[in-house]
Amino acid sequence: MNKYLDNKINKQYVNIEKLEEEVSMYLWSYEAWSVMLVKKNIIKKEYAKEIFSIFLELEQKKISYDDEQNHRGIESYIINKLGTEKGGNLSVARTTITPYLRMEVRIPLLKLMCTIIELLNNLLYISEKYKEDIMPGYTHLAHAQPTTFGHYLLSVYDPLMRIFKNIESSYDSINMNELGCGALAGTSLKIDRDLPTKLLGFNSLVENANDAVSITDCFVFAISNLSNMMSVVSRFSQDLNYWNTAEFDFLDVPRVMAKPSHSYMMPQKTSKNNGDLEDLRICTANVIGYLVATITNASRTSHADMHEMIYIHHPLLKSISEVDKHLFKLSKNIMGIRTNKEKMLNITREGFSCATELAFDIMRKKELDYRTAHNIVNTFVNYAIEKGQNALNLDTSLLNIASKKIINKELNLSEKDIKKSLDPQNFINKHNSKGGVNPKEVSRMIINRKKDITQIVNYNSLRVKKLLVARKMLKKAMFDYINK
Repeated sequence: MNKYLDNKINKQYVNIEKLEEEVSMYLWSYEAWSVMLVKKNIIKKEYAKEIFSIFLELEQKKISYDDEQNHRGIESYIINKLGTEKGGNLSVARTTITPYLRMEVRIPLLKLMCTIIELLNNLLYISEKYKEDIMPGYTHLAHAQPTTFGHYLLSVYDPLMRIFKNIESSYDSINMNELGCGALAGTSLKIDRDLPTKLLGFNSLVENANDAVSITDCFVFAISNLSNMMSVVSRFSQDLNYWNTAEFDFLDVPRVMAKPSHSYMMPQKTSKNNGDLEDLRICTANVIGYLVATITNASRTSHADMHEMIYIHHPLLKSISEVDKHLFKLSKNIMGIRTNKEKMLNITREGFSCATELAFDIMRKKELDYRTAHNIVNTFVNYAIEKGQNALNLDTSLLNIASKKIINKELNLSEKDIKKSLDPQNFINKHNSKGGVNPKEVSRMIINRKKDITQIVNYNSLRVKKLLVARKMLKKAMFDYINK
């Protein structure tokens, strides 16, 4: 495990939480907009000290007004304190709800991204740890070809990383500033929309004014990506559940974050009952439901500012909260996984999952085409199964009987050659093509993916830093007016 990256991820998480505790998103947006209005003399500069002092007072008292139905609360508070002449222009040229919805989403989304990065980092660690632990690979829930647990884990890591990069794009599409759009047409006042964009830590501006008040795609995009990620995680949890059972006994998947699960009635139910894995699938179902709610709200309204816009982010916030909670548990739990290496190898040896390699060896040694070799091996395996044999107690003479039936002559491969072709360790060693199961090839893939992890950690640091720097710039701008 990369402790340096772990520490860097934890530091990001702590900085995000500090920012979240420091100021409400509503108040932050009012502060940034007001700094711009003062600079443009839409709010008189002589009023700035009193207004910004009240903003700091609201910060210290933790008065947030973070409520879509009370979005005029900050303006009303200042008007009550200073009068309409001084406080009456605070919301000029903007809709009061923007850009609060985006700001409310981006903080928990950044925290979730830290959790996902930790999960990806941990998946790489255990992939490396178990890259030589041979097990059956399954297609259609039947033995297909031998694999290793490490190679399997990489096959989970890769789609999660691809989806994470889409979540990064989701964050970028959410982290855009709508302020200054008016009701839909902009404003005739000489405002500066770029300054609040910087002071709020946004990446860019939602330029078209009607787009700014009617936008839904960023929320649909984000929750679609979370649904996609949880679909992969759900399949992963299902496999872990199966392999953790007494019947498979391939793995022990402990509940690191909780006491061992048990039944209130059945005393034999112990640590093998991993409820966290089941909860992941429940979470997945919930997130898909939230996706449907978001798309339905987004699609059943006019392309304009409508009441649905106020609530469009609610299912996304619920999804982020649930996904963060369950992926955090999964990230911790997988670090405690232990494999039953001997059991997995024996089950692989008994099965016929190396049959493709026997067909390849026949193709190479006897100069037959693969389809003919496949038919011979298929017939051979069927004969063995009919006689109640597995790959360990196999009567190898059945191969000659099978070849006689298919090509009307015997292959006369030695028993030693046949058993070598059906040996899982031999199979794993030979399958060293790009992306294959050979441990050296798995190591190569892991090394490359560690570079990806380092990159996404650094990118996430920049996102967090952008918000912290923006907050610092805004505080300085307010204090400059207060101290004049």
